[in-house]
Amino acid sequence: MAKVDKWLKEKNLKKITEWAEDKHNTVADIARNMGISPSTLHRWLKEYEEIHRAFEDGRKTVDGEVENSFFKMCIGYHEKVIKTQKVKRYKLDDKGKRIEEYEEFVPVEEEVYIPPSVAAQKFYLCNRMPDKYMPETKALPESEETGSGVVLMPEVIELEQKEDGEEICS
Repeated sequence: MAKVDKWLKEKNLKKITEWAEDKHNTVADIARNMGISPSTLHRWLKEYEEIHRAFEDGRKTVDGEVENSFFKMCIGYHEKVIKTQKVKRYKLDDKGKRIEEYEEFVPVEEEVYIPPSVAAQKFYLCNRMPDKYMPETKALPESEETGSGVVLMPEVIELEQKEDGEEICS
């Protein structure tokens, strides 16, 4: 019991939150940082509201980042990337005459458009609006193209064919 008391102090609860915010930390990693076994951490998460809250507060931050990036995949976005570009340089003499020519690689920041992912859109819609996009949850008339109550756009049909018949909403 004395070991758990140490982790119920405010400064240690903050440590748990910080470890949980780190997207690379697993429950086993956090337990190791605390000097306990993963099964003990699981038990403490159930038994002690303060530890559970600290852990969940950290996880919410990471979950929010994943949700935001997933949503960006659904709608498309612009991203700044660094690309290397070959540039010709010249050295000139006092009269402006070229005396030397050389090439160098220079990092250049460029904005690129990342188009939306049809697979991400389908996953999002199937999970957010299952009555509308998942035929087994709502009786819809069958379509000739899919054999289900959902009429797919050509891009989705093409995507499903590429995935060898594996359905995302299944």
